[in-house]
Amino acid sequence: MTREVPKELFNRGLITEEQFEKIEAIASGKTVSVFYELRSMLYLGVMLFTGGLGILIYQNIGTRGHVLSIIALSCITVPVEIIEQSFITLIYSLFYNLAA
Repeated sequence: MTREVPKELFNRGLITEEQFEKIEAIASGKTVSVFYELRSMLYLGVMLFTGGLGILIYQNIGTRGHVLSIIALSCITVPVEIIEQSFITLIYSLFYNLAA
């Protein structure tokens, strides 16, 4: 989308002034949302971490107890999920404050 398209739409009366301001900010490159990209990368990181830990437990299940492995996996995964949500909120608020 070129920078002239939002102006043309506004001049024709097809969009309101509020819509024009939002589209203009995006078209000029001032506002870019990376919320979903960050969220996807964090979920991928958690999945890779827990998958790797699951493979490690699977390979060593004969020398370690089943219960010990499950408890360790649970104790590590739950705080990672909490940290992930806090990190997403922090990054989102930082980007939101920078864009404003």
